[in-house]
Amino acid sequence: MTVQDAIDNAKIMCDDQFDDSDKWVWLHNLDLQIKQSVIDTHDTPIDIPDSYSSDSTLIMPPPYNEAYSWFIQAQSCLINSEVDEYNNAMSMCQSLVSEFRNYWNSTHLPKATADGTNKIILW
Repeated sequence: MTVQDAIDNAKIMCDDQFDDSDKWVWLHNLDLQIKQSVIDTHDTPIDIPDSYSSDSTLIMPPPYNEAYSWFIQAQSCLINSEVDEYNNAMSMCQSLVSEFRNYWNSTHLPKATADGTNKIILW
């Protein structure tokens, strides 16, 4: 899924007044969090660019990539002080990210620790 795909999907759920460039930053920040807390704990490195544009590819594959559209909606609601809508959208986003984390943990080898043992971080 590209950044523009996520933005287009989010517009179907909830249109807002924010520029796409704002959403590029939001999605980049979400991917940085996913990379640091999920991907980087395993032996499968993934690089992401320093910033995103509309054609940048996001980390999470289907079916987990719906989290990106929910995250855009959540950020919009947060800024607009729409608390109930924010809570709903963020809950959906977090659920999909959690499912992605479980998938990644079950399909990729964890990094070895200093003592040579493998370590998986489970929240």
